[in-house]
Amino acid sequence: MVTVIRAESKKAMGDDGKEQSAGMELMKPIQIGLHQLKHRVVLAPMTRCRARDTLATSLMNEYYSQRASEGGLLISEGVCVAADGHGFMNTAGIYTNEQIESWKPITTAVHNIGATFFLQLWHVGRASHTELQPGNAAPISSTSMPVPMPWRATLVDADGKSSKQMYSTPRPLRTDEIPQIIDYFRIGAKNALEAGKYLISSRAPPWGEAQ
Repeated sequence: MVTVIRAESKKAMGDDGKEQSAGMELMKPIQIGLHQLKHRVVLAPMTRCRARDTLATSLMNEYYSQRASEGGLLISEGVCVAADGHGFMNTAGIYTNEQIESWKPITTAVHNIGATFFLQLWHVGRASHTELQPGNAAPISSTSMPVPMPWRATLVDADGKSSKQMYSTPRPLRTDEIPQIIDYFRIGAKNALEAGKYLISSRAPPWGEAQ
């Protein structure tokens, strides 16, 4: 799926008073913050798992370049703000200088086409597995309750075989640890701008830490 905006087939009145297809609304310019888009077709953020050792790859460059258009908007896959923020194999990060550098060719390619690029900052919280955590530690959360079934983590063994495993039981954060998580996102935003992204969005764990 490339677009996040669907138009109905019904007719609508244009600015000139003439009847037109509502689908034409997709091709109208729109202002988002300081950025003027030429149309409203947007690439939705989708987890692709195509990074290597948390670095953005040439395959990711191809993926975003193919979907960029002049005056359009791309929203990146979730990009982790910390080593303990990963919940999938082969997801990219934005917390080291090497990661920042790996994103620069992608943002340059997208900008050269004339598109705007949002980076989605991501920390999965409890939606992870010890095998995906530094030192095989428990994922961090606001609770000790794991993500409930039927949701499961996807792991890949040394032979490349994937399997579904129950999410690990998380470790509740101490109150004094919370500022560090906030700082992850602050630094991630700074690093994203250095990597050439124009705007930042954030992604919360999909299962809600209140559960």
